[in-house]
Formats: sequence, C-alpha cells, structure tokens
Amino acid sequence: MPSFEELADLANLVQPNKIKNLELVGSADKPVNKMDIFYHGLADQTLTNDREAAQQLYESGPNYPAYYKLKERLYE
Repeated sequence: MPSFEELADLANLVQPNKIKNLELVGSADKPVNKMDIFYHGLADQTLTNDREAAQQLYESGPNYPAYYKLKERLYE
C-alpha cells in the first residue's frame, strides 16, 4: 500500500491544470467524488495524514478497507 507521503508527492507532481487530462481523477475545477476530494486534499495540502483523510472521506480510521482501496486506486 502506498504511504500517505508517497501519494502527497505524486499529487504535487501532477499539477491541477494537468489533471484535466487524467480520467481517473476527474475534473480539477469541481471535486465530485472521493477520488477527486482525496487528490485535491493532497495537492492543496489540506489533508496532512492518513487519519485526517480517512476521517474526512469515510468518517473512519486509516485501516478502513474503502480508504485502503481509494489509496491504491489513486496510486495506480
């Protein structure tokens, strides 16, 4: 499983203006799903760790299976 830090580094690598070309992440202008919200939280640094991200996205902890899957999908 990718670490939170690895995902944050990748989100910062792919700038928001280039994200429009990635279908997986979606629109940079208006986050509409958990993947978009997670990506933008990483890129904007409004999400700073796994616990905070899992709480905001799933109202759960970082070991929640859906959060784990979301991290895997974003990393891919």
